[in-house]
Formats: sequence, structure tokens, C-alpha cells
Amino acid sequence: MLVKLCLIAASLPLLGFLRSSIDGKKPDYLQKVQTVVKKWHDDNGWAARFSPFFSLFIFLYNFFVWGVYGFTSIFEFVGFVIQKIWWLILWVWNEVLHPTVFALVKYLWHYLVVFSWKFFAFAFSKIPGAFQKEKMLFAFKKLLLLGGVSGLLGLACLLTGHIVVIVVSALIVFYLFQYTVFVTISYCRTDKFPEISVFPGLKLSVLWLAMSAMSTAILVALSQFADVYIVAGLSVLLIQVLLPFAVLFGLAFLATTLYLPAYMSEADDDVDMLQFLKALLFRAPKLIVSQSFQQIGIAILSVIPAVVFLLLNTGIKQVTGKDLPGWGKHVVQIEYHIPAITENYKNSKQLDTESVTLQQSRDSLEKVFSRQIGVARNQLAEAVDLKNKIEDRKIHTIERNAYVGENQGFSMPEIPGCTQYEWVVTNVATKRELKRVSVSTAQKPGSLVMSQKWTTPGKYNISIRTKAPCNDGVDQSISVDVVSLPENFTLNDLPEDRYFVSREAADYAIDLINKQIQENQLSKKEQLDKLNKEIGILTDRVDYLQFSTKEHIEMLISKILAYFGLVLLLVLYLSAIWTYWVTYHYDMFNFEQEGKHYWVRQLEEMRAKNPNQPLLGIFVLIIFISVVFALMRSYDFICHLF
Repeated sequence: MLVKLCLIAASLPLLGFLRSSIDGKKPDYLQKVQTVVKKWHDDNGWAARFSPFFSLFIFLYNFFVWGVYGFTSIFEFVGFVIQKIWWLILWVWNEVLHPTVFALVKYLWHYLVVFSWKFFAFAFSKIPGAFQKEKMLFAFKKLLLLGGVSGLLGLACLLTGHIVVIVVSALIVFYLFQYTVFVTISYCRTDKFPEISVFPGLKLSVLWLAMSAMSTAILVALSQFADVYIVAGLSVLLIQVLLPFAVLFGLAFLATTLYLPAYMSEADDDVDMLQFLKALLFRAPKLIVSQSFQQIGIAILSVIPAVVFLLLNTGIKQVTGKDLPGWGKHVVQIEYHIPAITENYKNSKQLDTESVTLQQSRDSLEKVFSRQIGVARNQLAEAVDLKNKIEDRKIHTIERNAYVGENQGFSMPEIPGCTQYEWVVTNVATKRELKRVSVSTAQKPGSLVMSQKWTTPGKYNISIRTKAPCNDGVDQSISVDVVSLPENFTLNDLPEDRYFVSREAADYAIDLINKQIQENQLSKKEQLDKLNKEIGILTDRVDYLQFSTKEHIEMLISKILAYFGLVLLLVLYLSAIWTYWVTYHYDMFNFEQEGKHYWVRQLEEMRAKNPNQPLLGIFVLIIFISVVFALMRSYDFICHLF
């Protein structure tokens, strides 16, 4: 321990001497031996005699002085090191951390905490103004107009589904929506945005809407004809232009709807759209972040409407069996009814045409059968008349002259009790018997029939007589004149004779006619029943289609009424938050815009101290991080090797 103390005591003078050799400075209280001894000699005093002895004390004194000097040098060195370290810390803080990390923390604190509180307070400050009676009534009137027009156009889109109707309706609704926003701002902020500024602002922003809608319409048209090769190839070029146009111009229109009035009040109606878009771009982060705080105010304002909606929803469900979401889903399917009604109408017309055709067929068939049955009945009446001409106990034949070559028939009804008869044909002029025929009805009862084919003209006598046994005999005769055929005439050219040879032939014909009448009546009934059945089926189908059409019309009217009821509910709900929503965006555009921005002021303070900031701090921080990262990688590599 003593040795260590001696070594430390000996090292201090050495340390002081080394410092003096480096700095070239010596302690002020160091004594020079030569100077003191010389002074002693010059004084020629008693001290001169003891100078060798006192020189040793001077040496020890200087040794002690060098030790003190070395000891103070240690403290001065430590102070120097501490000073340099402190300087380094201050430099790192002022030139590296403060312009970068600390500035980032300040920015985060200001824009995340301070600005969040400002947004929160701003959102709450707008709530009381939304409950003013005049503003709510004004909002209800304007939204009722907007909702009515939008409802009608939306209904047209749902019913037609045509792309042209949808595009035109969207343009009208967007324009009317923007007009409602501008008029509301003009009513609520008359001092900053007078009513005279409404329409110039609309004209200024409608250009964005038109260009966006036109681009979108062309894109839709391209998609409809994408299967055409030329259109598909052209789409590759046009989409690169039209798609950004549709998106950017749509966003520009939305931005003008919400924030153009605020910019116009700031720019004194002298609006430069490029300057407006530039200002909007710089304020976009604030406007986007503030949307979440706006929802807080909307949620608070929606409490009372939500309670009312719940009560209305309960009542609607109790009465109709569907709640509001159910009616919403029900109304969305409204486009089904118009095609169904149209289809039912077409099918009903087609079925009516088929029914008329079948009725005409039935009427025609009934006329045909009635005509056939009428003809048959006339034939029956004629046959009965012809049969009645055949008299008992008289010879029956045609009532005209006979022609040469004609085969003429004669008959007489059978006489009861007589079975044997004889026909005799005699030429009246020559008294010559031409034919004698015996006829018996014993085996085959019936009329007595004989036929005679005339070969020569003349007058002939036809007679019939009974032969025994016969209780009531008869002898009948008739005269027949046979003439030659007219010149250029044949037997086929002769008119048909309307007569029956015998009663049996008449009865047979009458039976055939009656059978034909019955068959016609049965066939008529069957075919008419078949047609009536088909007509009945068509009538039932028409009745069903008419009933279905009636149901579709009732459902369509029901859905239309429910649709406008939902629109009215939406208008009532928006009336409570509309003024808040519009004025929030209007006032937010210029919120905290007075003077320089916080980040600009901070940047100016940094550059006032060092013009190279904050790039210098970022550069040093990047270098330091890179070095640390490289050292860590090297350390890991060395550890991996060993």
C-alpha cells in the first residue's frame, strides 16, 4: 500500500512535468534554483554560505510543486474530457436529435394529440347549431326536394335498369346534391358565402362532373362491346386516359361540392381552379383525419333519430310483418314487376288471340256441322216424302219417260196374305209380251221389284198380278213411254232421279240418313266439347295471368309507396345531421389556417440556428445507424466464424 502511494506521489510530478513539456507552460509558483542561488551570491549574505544546503529544499519544493501541478492537471484533464463530452452531447442533441427525433416527437405530439383535441373540440362546437329549429326546417325542405327527385330517378333506374337512364339520373342527382349543399351553406353562412355565389360555383364545378360522367360512360360502353376486336384493342389505349379522368374528375367534383364554397369565401369569388386544387391538396391530410371526429358529432346527433327510427321500425313490423331492412330488401326487387306485367300482358294477348282463333274454329265447326245436319235432315225429309209416294197395291216407278238403254225399276209393296206374284211387260203397240217374271215373297218378304232394260222406243204396259193362294188379289198395271236419247246424249248425262225403287230402299236410305245425323251430332258434340275445353283452359290461363298482373300491380304500388316511405325516413334522419355535416366541412377547410403552419415555424427555427438543418441531422443519423448496423453485421459474421 505504501509502495503504491509512493509510486502515485512520484508519478504526479512526472505527470506535471510531461504536461509542461507538451504545453510549454510551467507553474507560476515554481522556483528556479539558479536564480535563487545567484540572488543569494549577489547579496553576499549569510544565505550564500548555505546555498548548497538550501538548494536541496528548493528542489524538494519544486518537486512538490510539480506534483501539485500534475494533480491539478488530472482534474483539468477530466474537466476537459467532461467538457468535450458535454459539447458532443449538445452537438448531437442540437444538430442530430433535436432536428430529427425530437422534432418528429414534437410533430407527432402536435398533430396527433394537440390537433386531435382541437378536432374533437371543433366537432363538439358544431353540435348546438345543428339543433336550431330554423336550420332543421330549412334542411328538411331542401332534402325533401332532393329526396323526392332522387327517389323518382332512383325508381326509374330500378324499373328500367337501362344504362342511359342510370347515367342521366346520376348526373341530375349529383348536380342537385351539390346545389343543395351550396344553398345550405349560403343559408347558414350568409356573411361569408352569399346566395349570389351559389350558381357561379355550380357552373364552375359541373365541368368536373360532366367530364367524369363522360369518361365513365365511355368506359361502360367499351365494356359492353369488349368482344369486338377493334373495340378491345382501342380499349387498351383509351382506358389509360379515361380511367384516371373518371376517378380524378369524380374526386374533384366531390371536393368542389364540399370545400369549394369555403375556398370561394376565402378567395372573394375570384376562383382559380388550379389554386383551389393546390390548396385542397395541402389541406387534404387535415380534411381526411377530421372525418373520424365528424362521425362523433353525427353519432351524437343521430341518437334521437335512432330512437325514433326504432319506434317506427317496431310499429312498421307489427303492422306489415316486415321491418325497415326487410322492406329495403323487398323494395330493391321492384324491377321484377314491370317485366312480369309486360310478359303477362303479352301472354294474355297471345292467349286471347288463340282463344279467338279457337272460338272462330268452334263457330266454323258448329256452322259446318249445322249445315251438314241441316242437309241431312233435308235429305231425310225428302226421303220420307219419296217413301210416302210409294202407295200400297200400286206400281211405283220414276215419274218421267224412260230412255232407250235405260234399266228402269218397278216395285209394289207386298200384299199381306199373298206370296206369289207375276210381272208382265207388254208392248202396247204390238200387244207382244216382252217379259214375264214370277216373284215369291215366301222366302224373302218385302216389296216386289222388277227391272226392265229398254232396247227400243215405244209405249209399254207394266202389270203385276197375284197368284193363288191369295185372299186379297190385285191386278195393277201402268203405261211407260220409252223414248230415244237426245242427240249427243248418253245415259250418264241424264239428270238423277229422286225416287226410291222400293220402300225397303227408302227405309234403308232413311236409316242411313238418321245414322249420319246421329254421327254428325255426336262428332259435333265431341269436337265442340274438345274446343270448349281448350277455350276453357285458355280462359283459365288468361284469368290467372290477369290475376297475376293484378297482384304484380298491387305489389308494385305497394313497393313504390314503401320506397317513398323509406325516402321520407331518410330525409327525416338527414334533416337532423345535414346542417352539421355541411357546415362542418365548410368550416374545417379554413380551420387552423391562420398564419404559418406549425411545421413551417419549427423548420424556420431549425434553419435559423443552422441553415443545413434538418438535412444535416438526418444525414448524421443515417450514417450512425448504417455504421451500427454494419458493426452488428460484422460482429455476427465474426461470431459465426469462430
